[in-house]
Amino acid sequence: MPEPEPRNNYGVYVHGNQTGAAAVNGDAIVYQQVPNNDPAELARILDQLRTIRSLIEANRSALPEADLAIRDVDRIADLLQAEQLDRTSIKAGMDRLLHRMGAAGSLAGGMIALHQLVTGFLG
Repeated sequence: MPEPEPRNNYGVYVHGNQTGAAAVNGDAIVYQQVPNNDPAELARILDQLRTIRSLIEANRSALPEADLAIRDVDRIADLLQAEQLDRTSIKAGMDRLLHRMGAAGSLAGGMIALHQLVTGFLG
């Protein structure tokens, strides 16, 4: 198997501009989030939330706080559809939901993908 080519930048990669977070080492990559408030993206997120809600309901026994997780899903969906986005509340809800879903490893992967979608949507 051939050796991988060495990287030629051992500092900071920033996608966006120079005002975001920074990290330094040979594998550092920093992403600058840019809001994507596209209605199609919101529809995709809401669809993912419905899927996550269905998975929670189908796997209640695997989640110690299933009722709270369902409440979080519903609250996040409501907040995303509000006229004025409350980014702080949405992000806090997503973090709470991700923590609750972590108890069921098989559900956590879908939740991580949803978390990334919402983070990209909010910027």
